[in-house]
Amino acid sequence: MLGGITFDNVSFIYDDGNEWVLRNVSFDIKAGETVAIMGPTGSGKSSLVHLLTRIYDATEGMISFDNHDITSLSPRYVRENVGIVLQEPYLFSKSIFDNIRVATPYASEHDVYEAARVASIHDVIAGFDQGYNTAVGEKGVTLSGGQKQRVAIARTVINKQPIVIFDDSLSALDTETDSNIRNELKRAKSTATTLIITHRVNSRQTADKIIVINNGRVEQIGTHNDLIARRGYIKRLPTFRAISLEVINNESEYEEEIFDEETPDTGLWRKILGLLAQSKKRMFIALFIVLGESAIGVTLPLLNRHAIDVFYVGQGTTQDIILFGLAYALDWLSSKRI
Repeated sequence: MLGGITFDNVSFIYDDGNEWVLRNVSFDIKAGETVAIMGPTGSGKSSLVHLLTRIYDATEGMISFDNHDITSLSPRYVRENVGIVLQEPYLFSKSIFDNIRVATPYASEHDVYEAARVASIHDVIAGFDQGYNTAVGEKGVTLSGGQKQRVAIARTVINKQPIVIFDDSLSALDTETDSNIRNELKRAKSTATTLIITHRVNSRQTADKIIVINNGRVEQIGTHNDLIARRGYIKRLPTFRAISLEVINNESEYEEEIFDEETPDTGLWRKILGLLAQSKKRMFIALFIVLGESAIGVTLPLLNRHAIDVFYVGQGTTQDIILFGLAYALDWLSSKRI
Protein backbone atom coordinates (compact mmCIF):
# COMPACT_ATOMS: atom_id res chain seq x y z
CA MET A 1 0.00 0.00 0.00
CA LEU A 2 1.31 3.44 -0.99
CA GLY A 3 -1.11 5.53 1.07
CA GLY A 4 -3.46 7.23 -1.39
CA ILE A 5 -6.96 7.77 0.05
CA THR A 6 -10.17 8.59 -1.82
CA PHE A 7 -13.65 9.20 -0.42
CA ASP A 8 -16.21 9.11 -3.23
CA ASN A 9 -19.65 10.39 -2.19
CA VAL A 10 -19.46 8.50 1.13
CA SER A 11 -22.43 8.51 3.50
CA PHE A 12 -22.61 6.66 6.81
CA ILE A 13 -25.15 5.87 9.49
CA TYR A 14 -24.54 3.63 12.50
CA ASP A 15 -26.51 0.37 12.64
CA ASP A 16 -28.62 1.54 15.57
CA GLY A 17 -28.69 5.20 14.59
CA ASN A 18 -31.45 7.21 12.98
CA GLU A 19 -29.38 10.12 11.65
CA TRP A 20 -26.68 10.30 9.01
CA VAL A 21 -23.27 10.82 10.62
CA LEU A 22 -21.56 11.51 7.28
CA ARG A 23 -23.34 12.64 4.15
CA ASN A 24 -21.93 12.76 0.58
CA VAL A 25 -18.32 13.14 1.72
CA SER A 26 -15.80 13.35 -1.13
CA PHE A 27 -12.09 14.17 -1.08
CA ASP A 28 -8.81 12.88 -2.42
CA ILE A 29 -5.52 12.56 -0.51
CA LYS A 30 -2.33 11.76 -2.38
CA ALA A 31 0.20 9.30 -0.98
CA GLY A 32 2.65 11.05 1.32
CA GLU A 33 0.50 14.13 1.96
CA THR A 34 -0.05 15.60 5.42
CA VAL A 35 -3.70 16.52 5.88
CA ALA A 36 -5.35 18.26 8.84
CA ILE A 37 -8.97 17.30 9.50
CA MET A 38 -10.92 19.87 11.48
CA GLY A 39 -14.46 20.29 12.70
CA PRO A 40 -16.56 20.88 15.81
CA THR A 41 -17.43 18.14 18.28
CA GLY A 42 -19.85 15.65 16.71
CA SER A 43 -19.11 16.73 13.15
CA GLY A 44 -18.08 13.23 12.02
CA LYS A 45 -14.28 13.31 12.36
CA SER A 46 -14.11 10.17 14.50
CA SER A 47 -16.45 8.39 12.11
CA LEU A 48 -13.92 9.00 9.33
CA VAL A 49 -11.33 7.16 11.44
CA HIS A 50 -13.76 4.27 12.01
CA LEU A 51 -14.30 3.94 8.26
CA LEU A 52 -10.60 4.19 7.41
CA THR A 53 -9.81 1.29 9.76
CA ARG A 54 -12.84 -0.77 8.71
CA ILE A 55 -14.33 -0.80 12.17
CA TYR A 56 -17.40 0.09 10.12
CA ASP A 57 -18.04 0.14 6.38
CA ALA A 58 -19.62 3.04 4.54
CA THR A 59 -23.39 2.85 4.13
CA GLU A 60 -23.21 4.50 0.71
CA GLY A 61 -20.40 5.50 -1.63
CA MET A 62 -16.88 4.09 -1.82
CA ILE A 63 -13.60 4.50 0.05
CA SER A 64 -10.43 3.55 -1.82
CA PHE A 65 -6.80 2.99 -0.91
CA ASP A 66 -4.62 3.47 -4.01
CA ASN A 67 -7.72 3.02 -6.20
CA HIS A 68 -8.62 -0.28 -4.50
CA ASP A 69 -12.06 -0.47 -2.89
CA ILE A 70 -11.48 -0.74 0.86
CA THR A 71 -14.20 -3.40 1.18
CA SER A 72 -12.12 -5.67 -1.09
CA LEU A 73 -9.30 -5.54 1.47
CA SER A 74 -9.46 -7.59 4.65
CA PRO A 75 -9.85 -5.65 7.93
CA ARG A 76 -6.60 -7.22 9.14
CA TYR A 77 -4.69 -5.98 6.08
CA VAL A 78 -6.15 -2.50 6.46
CA ARG A 79 -5.22 -2.28 10.15
CA GLU A 80 -1.71 -3.54 9.47
CA ASN A 81 -1.23 -0.62 7.08
CA VAL A 82 -3.07 2.13 8.96
CA GLY A 83 -1.49 3.27 12.22
CA ILE A 84 -3.44 5.29 14.79
CA VAL A 85 -2.21 7.34 17.73
CA LEU A 86 -5.19 7.90 20.01
CA GLN A 87 -5.80 10.84 22.30
CA GLU A 88 -5.61 8.53 25.32
CA PRO A 89 -3.10 5.79 24.38
CA TYR A 90 -2.87 2.50 26.25
CA LEU A 91 0.54 1.35 27.45
CA PHE A 92 1.26 -2.14 28.72
CA SER A 93 2.80 -2.96 32.08
CA LYS A 94 6.20 -3.53 30.52
CA SER A 95 9.39 -1.60 29.95
CA ILE A 96 9.39 1.45 27.69
CA PHE A 97 11.54 -0.50 25.24
CA ASP A 98 9.01 -3.34 25.02
CA ASN A 99 6.10 -0.90 24.72
CA ILE A 100 7.68 0.81 21.71
CA ARG A 101 8.30 -2.43 19.84
CA VAL A 102 5.24 -4.33 21.07
CA ALA A 103 3.92 -4.73 17.49
CA THR A 104 7.40 -5.22 16.00
CA PRO A 105 9.13 -7.68 18.36
CA TYR A 106 12.07 -8.16 15.99
CA ALA A 107 12.89 -4.45 15.74
CA SER A 108 16.51 -3.62 16.57
CA GLU A 109 17.67 -1.29 19.33
CA HIS A 110 18.61 1.24 16.66
CA ASP A 111 15.05 1.17 15.29
CA VAL A 112 13.60 1.70 18.78
CA TYR A 113 15.95 4.60 19.51
CA GLU A 114 15.27 6.21 16.13
CA ALA A 115 11.49 5.95 16.64
CA ALA A 116 11.90 7.53 20.08
CA ARG A 117 13.92 10.38 18.57
CA VAL A 118 11.19 11.04 16.02
CA ALA A 119 8.68 11.16 18.88
CA SER A 120 10.94 13.56 20.85
CA ILE A 121 11.09 11.17 23.81
CA HIS A 122 14.61 9.67 23.46
CA ASP A 123 16.35 12.26 25.63
CA VAL A 124 13.64 11.99 28.29
CA ILE A 125 13.98 8.20 28.43
CA ALA A 126 17.76 8.44 28.56
CA GLY A 127 17.38 10.62 31.66
CA PHE A 128 15.53 7.90 33.59
CA ASP A 129 17.57 5.78 36.02
CA GLN A 130 16.67 2.59 34.15
CA GLY A 131 16.59 4.21 30.71
CA TYR A 132 14.61 2.18 28.19
CA ASN A 133 14.24 -0.60 30.79
CA THR A 134 12.05 1.66 32.94
CA ALA A 135 8.78 -0.11 33.75
CA VAL A 136 5.83 2.10 32.88
CA GLY A 137 3.36 0.37 35.21
CA GLU A 138 -0.24 -0.57 34.48
CA LYS A 139 -1.56 1.69 31.69
CA GLY A 140 1.62 3.76 31.90
CA VAL A 141 0.88 5.31 35.30
CA THR A 142 4.54 6.15 35.93
CA LEU A 143 4.65 8.48 32.91
CA SER A 144 3.04 11.86 32.40
CA GLY A 145 0.31 12.31 29.81
CA GLY A 146 2.69 13.89 27.32
CA GLN A 147 5.32 11.18 27.86
CA LYS A 148 2.76 8.42 27.31
CA GLN A 149 1.62 10.15 24.16
CA ARG A 150 5.16 10.31 22.79
CA VAL A 151 5.82 6.64 23.59
CA ALA A 152 2.63 5.80 21.68
CA ILE A 153 3.82 7.93 18.75
CA ALA A 154 7.16 6.08 18.76
CA ARG A 155 5.27 2.77 18.84
CA THR A 156 3.38 3.82 15.71
CA VAL A 157 6.39 5.32 13.90
CA ILE A 158 8.46 2.15 14.28
CA ASN A 159 5.81 0.18 12.37
CA LYS A 160 6.50 2.29 9.24
CA GLN A 161 2.90 2.04 8.09
CA PRO A 162 1.95 3.89 4.87
CA ILE A 163 -0.94 5.71 6.57
CA VAL A 164 -0.74 7.26 10.05
CA ILE A 165 -3.64 8.96 11.84
CA PHE A 166 -3.14 11.27 14.81
CA ASP A 167 -6.62 11.28 16.37
CA ASP A 168 -6.30 14.53 18.35
CA SER A 169 -3.27 12.86 19.95
CA LEU A 170 -0.99 15.90 19.77
CA SER A 171 -3.23 17.85 22.14
CA ALA A 172 -1.37 16.49 25.20
CA LEU A 173 1.89 17.97 23.91
CA ASP A 174 3.16 21.52 24.07
CA THR A 175 3.54 23.32 20.75
CA GLU A 176 7.34 23.05 20.80
CA THR A 177 7.21 19.25 21.13
CA ASP A 178 4.45 19.10 18.51
CA SER A 179 6.65 21.08 16.11
CA ASN A 180 9.71 18.94 16.92
CA ILE A 181 7.83 15.74 16.12
CA ARG A 182 6.67 17.08 12.76
CA ASN A 183 10.21 18.22 11.94
CA GLU A 184 11.64 14.84 12.98
CA LEU A 185 9.17 13.05 10.72
CA LYS A 186 10.47 15.14 7.83
CA ARG A 187 14.08 14.51 8.88
CA ALA A 188 13.42 10.78 8.93
CA LYS A 189 12.06 11.18 5.38
CA SER A 190 8.77 9.59 6.35
CA THR A 191 6.71 8.88 3.24
CA ALA A 192 3.59 8.02 5.20
CA THR A 193 0.30 9.70 4.43
CA THR A 194 -0.44 11.59 7.64
CA LEU A 195 -3.91 12.58 8.84
CA ILE A 196 -3.97 14.95 11.81
CA ILE A 197 -7.28 15.51 13.57
CA THR A 198 -6.48 18.73 15.36
CA HIS A 199 -7.61 22.08 16.73
CA ARG A 200 -4.16 23.63 16.79
CA VAL A 201 -2.99 26.50 14.64
CA ASN A 202 0.56 25.26 14.13
CA SER A 203 -0.52 21.72 13.18
CA ARG A 204 -2.86 22.87 10.46
CA GLN A 205 -0.48 25.56 9.17
CA THR A 206 2.09 22.96 8.12
CA ALA A 207 -0.45 20.60 6.51
CA ASP A 208 -0.51 20.22 2.74
CA LYS A 209 -4.26 20.69 2.92
CA ILE A 210 -7.05 21.12 5.45
CA ILE A 211 -10.39 19.34 5.28
CA VAL A 212 -13.14 20.97 7.33
CA ILE A 213 -15.98 18.63 8.34
CA ASN A 214 -19.17 20.22 9.64
CA ASN A 215 -22.50 18.48 10.31
CA GLY A 216 -21.23 15.36 8.58
CA ARG A 217 -20.35 17.13 5.33
CA VAL A 218 -17.17 18.52 3.81
CA GLU A 219 -17.49 22.28 4.18
CA GLN A 220 -14.08 23.37 2.89
CA ILE A 221 -10.85 21.96 1.47
CA GLY A 222 -7.67 23.96 0.97
CA THR A 223 -4.42 25.17 2.51
CA HIS A 224 -4.34 27.19 5.72
CA ASN A 225 -3.85 30.49 3.89
CA ASP A 226 -6.57 29.62 1.36
CA LEU A 227 -9.16 28.94 4.04
CA ILE A 228 -8.51 31.99 6.20
CA ALA A 229 -8.86 34.12 3.07
CA ARG A 230 -12.36 32.73 2.43
CA ARG A 231 -15.61 32.96 4.30
CA GLY A 232 -16.12 29.69 6.10
CA TYR A 233 -15.87 27.74 9.30
CA ILE A 234 -12.26 28.63 10.13
CA LYS A 235 -13.01 32.33 9.76
CA ARG A 236 -15.99 31.92 12.09
CA LEU A 237 -13.78 30.59 14.90
CA PRO A 238 -14.05 32.79 18.01
CA THR A 239 -10.27 32.88 18.37
CA PHE A 240 -9.75 33.80 14.73
CA ARG A 241 -11.76 36.98 15.11
CA ALA A 242 -9.48 38.03 17.99
CA ILE A 243 -6.13 37.58 16.27
CA SER A 244 -4.54 38.61 13.03
CA LEU A 245 -2.79 36.52 10.42
CA GLU A 246 0.61 37.81 11.63
CA VAL A 247 -0.10 36.55 15.14
CA ILE A 248 -1.32 33.20 13.83
CA ASN A 249 1.99 32.73 12.05
CA ASN A 250 3.84 33.25 15.35
CA GLU A 251 3.46 29.79 16.91
CA SER A 252 5.24 30.71 20.13
CA GLU A 253 2.51 33.18 21.13
CA TYR A 254 -0.30 30.66 20.96
CA GLU A 255 0.21 27.30 22.58
CA GLU A 256 -3.20 25.95 21.68
CA GLU A 257 -6.35 27.11 19.98
CA ILE A 258 -9.80 26.11 21.09
CA PHE A 259 -11.70 25.06 17.99
CA ASP A 260 -15.22 25.69 19.11
CA GLU A 261 -15.91 27.29 22.47
CA GLU A 262 -19.60 26.50 22.14
CA THR A 263 -18.95 22.76 22.15
CA PRO A 264 -16.84 22.04 25.27
CA ASP A 265 -15.77 18.61 26.40
CA THR A 266 -18.97 16.88 27.45
CA GLY A 267 -17.37 14.70 30.09
CA LEU A 268 -17.01 10.95 30.50
CA TRP A 269 -20.53 10.13 31.73
CA ARG A 270 -22.22 12.19 29.02
CA LYS A 271 -20.13 10.37 26.41
CA ILE A 272 -21.10 7.01 27.92
CA LEU A 273 -24.79 7.95 27.87
CA GLY A 274 -24.42 9.07 24.28
CA LEU A 275 -22.94 5.71 23.29
CA LEU A 276 -25.74 3.90 25.10
CA ALA A 277 -28.32 6.00 23.27
CA GLN A 278 -26.81 4.91 19.95
CA SER A 279 -26.99 1.24 20.96
CA LYS A 280 -30.55 0.84 22.23
CA LYS A 281 -31.10 -2.43 20.37
CA ARG A 282 -28.06 -3.95 22.03
CA MET A 283 -28.86 -2.68 25.52
CA PHE A 284 -29.96 -6.14 26.74
CA ILE A 285 -26.69 -7.71 25.58
CA ALA A 286 -24.67 -4.93 27.20
CA LEU A 287 -26.62 -5.32 30.47
CA PHE A 288 -26.07 -9.10 30.39
CA ILE A 289 -22.32 -8.59 29.92
CA VAL A 290 -22.13 -6.05 32.76
CA LEU A 291 -24.02 -8.35 35.15
CA GLY A 292 -21.87 -11.32 34.13
CA GLU A 293 -18.64 -9.40 34.65
CA SER A 294 -19.91 -8.16 38.02
CA ALA A 295 -20.70 -11.73 39.09
CA ILE A 296 -17.21 -12.85 38.08
CA GLY A 297 -15.69 -9.93 39.97
CA VAL A 298 -17.53 -10.94 43.15
CA THR A 299 -16.99 -14.70 42.77
CA LEU A 300 -13.25 -14.78 42.08
CA PRO A 301 -12.17 -13.28 45.44
CA LEU A 302 -14.37 -15.81 47.27
CA LEU A 303 -12.90 -18.69 45.29
CA ASN A 304 -9.40 -17.39 45.99
CA ARG A 305 -10.17 -17.31 49.73
CA HIS A 306 -11.29 -20.95 49.72
CA ALA A 307 -8.30 -21.95 47.59
CA ILE A 308 -5.96 -20.39 50.14
CA ASP A 309 -7.75 -22.22 52.98
CA VAL A 310 -7.43 -25.53 51.13
CA PHE A 311 -3.75 -24.87 50.44
CA TYR A 312 -2.96 -24.27 54.11
CA VAL A 313 -4.99 -27.27 55.26
CA GLY A 314 -3.12 -29.43 52.78
CA GLN A 315 0.09 -28.54 54.59
CA GLY A 316 -1.26 -29.91 57.90
CA THR A 317 -1.59 -33.38 59.39
CA THR A 318 -4.22 -35.97 58.50
CA GLN A 319 -6.18 -34.98 61.61
CA ASP A 320 -6.16 -31.31 60.52
CA ILE A 321 -7.52 -32.23 57.10
CA ILE A 322 -10.32 -34.34 58.65
CA LEU A 323 -11.27 -31.57 61.09
CA PHE A 324 -11.24 -28.98 58.30
CA GLY A 325 -13.52 -31.17 56.18
CA LEU A 326 -15.93 -31.70 59.08
CA ALA A 327 -16.01 -27.95 59.78
CA TYR A 328 -16.90 -27.15 56.18
CA ALA A 329 -19.52 -29.92 56.11
CA LEU A 330 -21.17 -28.62 59.29
CA ASP A 331 -21.07 -25.08 57.93
CA TRP A 332 -22.80 -26.23 54.75
CA LEU A 333 -25.43 -28.21 56.68
CA SER A 334 -26.19 -25.25 58.95
CA SER A 335 -26.66 -23.02 55.91
CA LYS A 336 -29.21 -25.54 54.60
CA ARG A 337 -30.89 -25.65 58.04
CA ILE A 338 -31.02 -29.44 58.08
